[in-house]
Amino acid sequence: MNSFKKHYSRTLKSALGLLLVLPQLCIAQEPAHPIVQQVEFKKDTLNIGNYGAKGDGQLLNTASINQTIHTCSEHGGGLVLIPAGIWLTGPIEMQSNVNLHLKRDAVLLFTKDFDQYKLVESNIHLSKSNTRTAKKISQFIAGSTDKSLTIKN
Repeated sequence: MNSFKKHYSRTLKSALGLLLVLPQLCIAQEPAHPIVQQVEFKKDTLNIGNYGAKGDGQLLNTASINQTIHTCSEHGGGLVLIPAGIWLTGPIEMQSNVNLHLKRDAVLLFTKDFDQYKLVESNIHLSKSNTRTAKKISQFIAGSTDKSLTIKN
């Protein structure tokens, strides 16, 4: 019984010592934080309504919204404003240096017409060593050469 007490006492001391050291080990290693750059946009504002868009929830505004974004990017960037309303649209193609800003009562309503969305290839990872290519519809809001992109509501 005496040897059991000695063994139990040593084991308990080791466990208590470990419990005292573990929190210090966790605190000593602070996780790395990503570096976030502050993005600045030109002060120009382009309203999608000036490009033919109507916020009535009926008219498909895809072309007008994408034209506004394209024009904004071509002129060096700025803010594309979506005012209050229900804006029916298909996929939105973002471009560089564009801040897409929805006013408080603005709703982007993406159409249920799947013919509006392109089919794109995508990789499906079934396991670490098994990847297949499949087609899926494009994202609602996408862009391939985006830099300095912000979407605010």
